[in-house]
Amino acid sequence: MRNLALGFAVLLTASAAGAQQGQPPRLECRDLAKTGNFINSNETYVNGMACKYAEQAPTVQTVAEVQPVHTAQQKALVYFYRPNRFEGSATNPEVYVDGQKAGRLHNGESLSVYVTPGQHVIHSQGNPVNIFVDAKAGETYDVKWDVAVGFLKEKANLSLVNPQDAAAETALITHQNQGGN
Repeated sequence: MRNLALGFAVLLTASAAGAQQGQPPRLECRDLAKTGNFINSNETYVNGMACKYAEQAPTVQTVAEVQPVHTAQQKALVYFYRPNRFEGSATNPEVYVDGQKAGRLHNGESLSVYVTPGQHVIHSQGNPVNIFVDAKAGETYDVKWDVAVGFLKEKANLSLVNPQDAAAETALITHQNQGGN
């Protein structure tokens, strides 16, 4: 009778543990008489047998949300560049697209970011002016960051540039993060 009660208690405990995990418990039992009458620390005695919980593979209960894949042809490219100039060369401003940091522009460098088609706001650190771009898939938008030196202060200047002028100015620029994001 005592063995039956103990076996029932083990099954109830196993059922409770399995209910918390969302799957029924599984016990692995071995006959004590055939295996040397020894019970391991992770086993319980049930009706002449040594039983333990079987390890179960973890179950995945969350479903990942599927995001649409955007290829480069479905996006627009915003190409930031900074001409190599002595004036303001010690500054390394951050540039932003829709309030998200796209990167830092060092003197004589560029970086590029893919954006989804639609309206985007571009600005930079130290420049109170925003640039609004209505991006179209497959198009490239050249954005120049330059600095004008004033009497006691440098003034950042961010501007949208036509592709021909950008090509001439970027011939000697070091490119970083080409096609990033």
